[in-house]
Formats: sequence, C-alpha cells, structure tokens
Amino acid sequence: MMTLVTRLDQWQRRHRPAAFIVAVLRKGGDDGVGALAGLIAYFSFFAIFPLLLVLVTLTGWALSGNPDLRDRILDSALSQIPVIGTDLASNVNPIDGSPLVVVLGLLTALWAGLGVGRGLQRAFDTAWYVPRSERPLLVAARLRALGVVTILGLALVVGSAAAGVVAGIGSASVAGRAAGAVISVALVFAVLMGTFRVLTPTRPWSSLWPGAVVATVGWIVLQVLGAWFVDRVVRRAGDTYGVFAVVIGLLIWLSLLARLLVTAAEVNVVRALRLWPRSLLGPPVSDDDTPADQEAYRRSAGAERRTAGEQVAVTFAPRDGS
Repeated sequence: MMTLVTRLDQWQRRHRPAAFIVAVLRKGGDDGVGALAGLIAYFSFFAIFPLLLVLVTLTGWALSGNPDLRDRILDSALSQIPVIGTDLASNVNPIDGSPLVVVLGLLTALWAGLGVGRGLQRAFDTAWYVPRSERPLLVAARLRALGVVTILGLALVVGSAAAGVVAGIGSASVAGRAAGAVISVALVFAVLMGTFRVLTPTRPWSSLWPGAVVATVGWIVLQVLGAWFVDRVVRRAGDTYGVFAVVIGLLIWLSLLARLLVTAAEVNVVRALRLWPRSLLGPPVSDDDTPADQEAYRRSAGAERRTAGEQVAVTFAPRDGS
C-alpha cells in the first residue's frame, strides 16, 4: 500500500493540476478547515433567522404599495436557501410593534450577523498566515465584520430585487428565466469578490478572483444539490423526524457552504504563494518534504507571532538525519 501511495505521490508532483489540488487539500488540513467551517456554520445558523426577519421587515416597508414585487423579491431571496426556503416563505413575518421593538429586533439581527463576519475573518486570517499580532483588534474586527454583513445583505436585497423584476417580466419565456439566472450568478461572483476584498484588504484583486470563481461554481452546485437533498431526503425524513429533519438539513447545507468559502480562500493562498507541489502524506509519515511543504511550515509558524517584536525562525534538519 505504501508503495502505491508513494507512486501516486510522485505522479501528482509531476502534474500541475493534480499537484495544485493536493496542495489545497493539504493546506486545508494544516489549517483545520473543518473546524473553521464549523464555526462559521454555527454563527450562520443563529444569524439566518433574524437576518431574514430584517429582510422581510425592510422589504415590507419599502414596497408596501407594491405587494406583487415584494412577494417576488422575497421568493427570490428565500430560494437561495434550498433546505428551508419554502417553509420560511409562509412562516417568516415582518417585525412589528412599537419603534423600540423594531429597533431591538434589527440590532439583534445585526449582532447575530457580526458573528458570521468574525468567523469568516478568523478563517481567512488563518488561511493567509496573518500573524496574530497583525490581526484586526476588537473594534477593527467588528467593523470589518460589519462590512462583510453589509455586502451580503445589500447583495441579497439588490440581487433578489433584480431577479424578481426579471422573473416578473419574462416568467413565461426562456429568455426571462435565463436572464434571471445570469443575474444571480453574476451577483454571487461580485458578492464573493467584495467579501474576499474586505477580508483580505492587503491582497491585490488578481489574487482573489480564482477563489471567487471556485466559490461561485460551488454555490451553483450546492443550489442544485440542496434542491435534490430537500426532495429526496428532508421531505421523506420529515415524516419521521419532523422539524428536526429540517434543522439537520439546514446545518448540513450551511456547513458545506462554509467549507466551500474557506476552501476557496485556500485556493487563493496556494496560487498566490505558489505552495505546490506538496507531499501527499505529510508529517509525521512523510520524510520527503517538498520546498512548498517547508515554505508552508515556515509561514504557519510565523503566523503564531503574538507581538510585533517577536521573531520566529524555522530550520529543517537534513533528510539523512545528520
């Protein structure tokens, strides 16, 4: 078995596409993509409901005189959540009551959304080897998280409005549906580029677009798989598990989406820093590290700097053990 793995390792090092994919997977394993994605999914689960309440409330206020357009916008927005979008469409109602109640509801939604932004910031800082001493502090971190939430919120409203208008104009034509799909994909790409820019402000745009493309394609795939998952799994399991099936389905979908975003960031890092080819096995199994392996280890150690004056030096013993 080890002989087979060794041959496979040598093969992937000689072929750039395979080496790049292995490098992204190795980088994700080094950074703990699963744990980072789990943190983002956790905050997203608690943020999604209050943020939808805000969307429904603000849309209701702005389009109180045009209920048809309001309904199309909300349907378009909720369709982005394939697991529970249909259920939410008939169960999420606007925040009403005194102005104080509405303000408190909006602030609660904002607080929940900031958790998503902070989780994404931590994941991107880890992926880009940002030293702990250079990561945004309390106020700056929350402002950056607010920027991420603002981009996502505005994109959801504007994109849903555009898709809803187009769908209303050409709902019976193939051209109308195609235009709506193109608008949605273009908007997703623009939102991801904006999000990556806010989370990695020191990096040029040219180092961010590959991950945005990967995340956009992944988003489309998740939309298709989400619809299939609802039809084949959640609805059948609902007869047995009831609302728990919907909750579990939503958590799975959010986890996959979070992992997609973090992996897209890893794609950008591997490409920008040329961290390939990597050893297929890695330590402690492999004793044949590549230069990219050693560079990744150096940067990972350097990211642990906690003060500006701290210095981290990494050396590697010769492969012969001397």
